[in-house]
Amino acid sequence: MKARGQGRANNIYASIFVLAVCIIASAFVILYVNPADPGRSPANIAMAQSALATASTQEDASNIQYATNNIPEAEVAWTFMVYIDADDSVLEAQAISDFIEMASVGSNEDINIVVQFDRAPGYDASYDDWTDCRRFFITEGLTPAGGNELMNIGEVNMGDPSTLVDFVRWSASNYPADKYALITSSHGKGWEGCCWDETSGNDNVNLLEIRSAFDDIRKFVGRPLDVIGFDACLMGMTEVAYELREYASVMVASEHAEPSSGWPYDAILAQLAEMPETGSAQLATIIVDSYHASHAPTGYTMAAVDLSKIDPVVDRLKDLSQSLVVYAGTDSEAIEEYAGALMNTIEEAVICESHGARWPGSHGLAIYFPKTRDEFNQAYSAAEVTLANDTAWDEFLHGYFTYAGDDWITAARAETQQYYAKEHVDLYDFCQNLIGE
Repeated sequence: MKARGQGRANNIYASIFVLAVCIIASAFVILYVNPADPGRSPANIAMAQSALATASTQEDASNIQYATNNIPEAEVAWTFMVYIDADDSVLEAQAISDFIEMASVGSNEDINIVVQFDRAPGYDASYDDWTDCRRFFITEGLTPAGGNELMNIGEVNMGDPSTLVDFVRWSASNYPADKYALITSSHGKGWEGCCWDETSGNDNVNLLEIRSAFDDIRKFVGRPLDVIGFDACLMGMTEVAYELREYASVMVASEHAEPSSGWPYDAILAQLAEMPETGSAQLATIIVDSYHASHAPTGYTMAAVDLSKIDPVVDRLKDLSQSLVVYAGTDSEAIEEYAGALMNTIEEAVICESHGARWPGSHGLAIYFPKTRDEFNQAYSAAEVTLANDTAWDEFLHGYFTYAGDDWITAARAETQQYYAKEHVDLYDFCQNLIGE
């Protein structure tokens, strides 16, 4: 904030000052919140005013203070939050297309669509070629041109978990809703994390930081989110779902890589706008079905997972991994029994799943399973991955590397569906191949 002048003004100067402030405030309202503005929906003027009041200082996001659980009473059914990390040579142009898709639907009296959008310098020059990070309330027909944002927060590190947390705090404070969906649109590498920021030293949000961020988000919102979605490659992993199980009802993510076009936000939001009473599982199903329809027949993968049912999945994985360690592949009967039990829990946890013909072994949840020790990333450990800490899966991997070869477990692994990152395989399919079905 600007420092106040020193000394006292006389009454005349004070009156002139107050009058000037009123004139400026009136001009501000006319310019930015006029219902005739084609970039804003009249039904959302009050919500836009609320956000503008918060954003008017144009301060960096880290300087904004929020009171825990100090969220106004909800006025709409859904707030759909999209965290777009397009500070990248590959994603910027497509992120602009995603923005336009969202604006083809726009917010209404039942849903809020809010976006934090970080662009990159030197790649896509459209819409004023701004290169910092800005926040938008998406109304029908809005573009990401400079001046249409509600808040310019300057250049930020989208790979810093506190940046993600602050976006959700801002969104929930200004756009309270009965239900919340948070989508991260970025690069992803599964258990290695997401949201690489090219202009911040390629920093990213790793798995432990994801857990920490969503823990802070849950504390602020006062409950788990309804949907967490990853418009990013390879995030549909058991390791990721296990980290998030306490922080949302449903996770939507892809086991395989995503095309640069990503999610079809127009199709997804059009259905949500028509059916705002939609619940978390139903919205997740809409996302999966819309994604598949958009990319057929190219054959990408997408799944919605009930996070309340991930603990049983990991409990059965614990049994299977321990049996694989103890028997080292020698007791096929015991291992097959545990594999079958794990398959049953995966079927119960996956709400819906869709894949193309190129990925026939997909069932919704991948797991880290390199073929050889040379492919193994030493960061995959109990210190970095909660699933590795709570099961013997990493211990199995290290043991497997010593005997892998001409054995039935190696044969099962060789037949299992793997993805763009060949160290990622479908967990259900591996179990199925162990049993020999």
